[in-house]
Amino acid sequence: MAWFFESLHPPRDSLHTISIADVDAFIEAKGNQGWRRSSLSCLTSSLRSFFHYAEGQGWCAPGLAAVIESPRLYAQEGIPEGPNWEDVQRVLVSTNGSHPADIRDHAILMLLAIYGLRRGEVARLCLDNLDWIGERIVVSRPKQRRVQSYPLVSAAGEAILRYLREVRPRCAHRTLFLTLAAPIRPLSASSITAIVHARLSALAHL
Repeated sequence: MAWFFESLHPPRDSLHTISIADVDAFIEAKGNQGWRRSSLSCLTSSLRSFFHYAEGQGWCAPGLAAVIESPRLYAQEGIPEGPNWEDVQRVLVSTNGSHPADIRDHAILMLLAIYGLRRGEVARLCLDNLDWIGERIVVSRPKQRRVQSYPLVSAAGEAILRYLREVRPRCAHRTLFLTLAAPIRPLSASSITAIVHARLSALAHL
């Protein structure tokens, strides 16, 4: 809590001199600095816990914790926005070529678009996650702490199969998506992000 006390002007030598106006001014200042409401909510919760403890110890004025209000959070506020479906389709069309990068990126984009996978989930996919006989794809989802199995949609399966047959380097790696040039290594989650950003940026300049 040192950063809260360091923000007080004038400086205070006792918690008894701190008022709700000081707390509100501190939270407002953070909001003006660009903090999101979700972050401000965590901040107010920490302040409330601290002052609740301080009240119990007799260090500050009673009732202070009870009047520290959190900003209102709205449903789905923290969900990041993605490209609209029209742009997604344009990106997929842009990777229909025969260049190795197009073939690999098309398979990656199909998985992102059809299954809504996270970049890390795509990066962690291995050859063993593909059940060609059962036409299933198995995805490890750490956030849910479980493994999920999905039907292997024909369009996605065909894109992956083309990548495996025509582009993927022959090596000992079991990770599905690899770099195309030496040194051959698995694509990282940040590499997946870079691929998507590059494809979207290219569309923006057409």
